[in-house]
Amino acid sequence: AGGIIGLLEVCESDFSKLLAETEADEEEGEKVYETQSKANKLTKAEKETALKYSSKAVARTEKALAELADDTDAEQSELDATLEYLTKVNK
Repeated sequence: AGGIIGLLEVCESDFSKLLAETEADEEEGEKVYETQSKANKLTKAEKETALKYSSKAVARTEKALAELADDTDAEQSELDATLEYLTKVNK
C-alpha cells in the first residue's frame, strides 16, 4: 500500500510542478503580450501623427503649386500682351 501512495505523491508533486511552470509561463506570456501591445499602440499613434502632418504638408504643397501655376499663367498673359504690343509698335 505504501508503494501506491508513494507513487500518487510523486504524481501529485509532478503535476504541482508542471502546474506552477505552466502558470509562470502564462504570466510571462501575458507580460510580453501587454508590453508588445503597448509598443504597438505607441507605434500606431506615432504613424498616425506622422501621416496627419504629411497629409497637411502635401495639401500645402499642392496649394502652393496651384498658386504658382496661376502666377505663371498671369505672367505669360502679360508677356504675350507685351509682345503683341511691341509687334504693333515696331510695324
